[in-house]
Amino acid sequence: VYKRQAVFRGFEIADEFRSRGRTVVMGGYMVSISREIAMEHADAVVIGDAEKSFPRLLEDFEQGRLEKVYEDSVESLEDLPVPRYELLTSKPIGNMLPVQAGRGCPHSCSFCSIACLYRGKYLARPMTDILRDIKAVRSLGFRRFYLIDDNLVSNPGFLEDLCDAITPLKMKWATQCSVNLAKNPRLLGKVIKSGGELMSIGIESISQEGLDKLDKAWLQVSEHQQHIDTMSRAGVVVSTEMIVGTDGDTEESFGALEEFVRTQGVDSPVYTILTPLPGTDLWQRLEAEGRLRPLDLPADYTYFDMHHVTYQPLQVTGDQLLAANRAAVRRATSVAALVEG
Repeated sequence: VYKRQAVFRGFEIADEFRSRGRTVVMGGYMVSISREIAMEHADAVVIGDAEKSFPRLLEDFEQGRLEKVYEDSVESLEDLPVPRYELLTSKPIGNMLPVQAGRGCPHSCSFCSIACLYRGKYLARPMTDILRDIKAVRSLGFRRFYLIDDNLVSNPGFLEDLCDAITPLKMKWATQCSVNLAKNPRLLGKVIKSGGELMSIGIESISQEGLDKLDKAWLQVSEHQQHIDTMSRAGVVVSTEMIVGTDGDTEESFGALEEFVRTQGVDSPVYTILTPLPGTDLWQRLEAEGRLRPLDLPADYTYFDMHHVTYQPLQVTGDQLLAANRAAVRRATSVAALVEG
């Protein structure tokens, strides 16, 4: 969310346009969970889903009555237009295009910007609209698509119906979801049959204490191996999101985490440092505990890129945590790791 090349480049562009007397509007997750930062660079901000707010903003702009903040609850994702996919095809974007399936997640993990916005709510798009977009992707010559969804297994019944609808298209797809997919053999089978080939799952940590402190106690460390094995045997390419620096982590556990990933058949591990994004429940807890590192805000928000230490870890030093993450990333992306994979 806070990567320099995206958010802060956007601020620079916004400031330049405002210096020329132009009206600037901003939205998205970063703006929504920490609006005060964005409001320093924009004339108006859109909080949360924009399907209702943005048309209202445009009308107000035309009438010369632009408000500072626009925020409207969206309860349905019906009738969204087909994305302008042709704008992407001229870029080196790989072998798949994105298709949105739903938004939100039933879980409320404290570090997550999704949970911060949706608070346990999940909205699924109409099946006909999803299929329309997939067929648009196929019409451009693509045989793979990425289902953009915060947790595709949030509504198992919806996913089962979606798989049944996708199967006749004979395309391959990927997404992100929770390990709950591994707990539902029938659903997992339908995912494979419909062309699902890569799942990005949030394992996060091998410390139950660490998961519990992140409000992710529904995920049990003792079941990690079983779930990864189940998905791998079914034919899924498993990519795991791993967080380094939970309150349960020690210097010894860093090596144990890497060993777990190496021996459990994880095809593509992704390591990031626990990052208390401003506006999230994690930020609020660490602020109350006096554990946020002194920062010169807003300039130092550039460090909130998931690879810098922005808080005081509980059982290790910040330097130890930074070194451990860099070592894990280096080894996971080494030539040896790629050959073994």
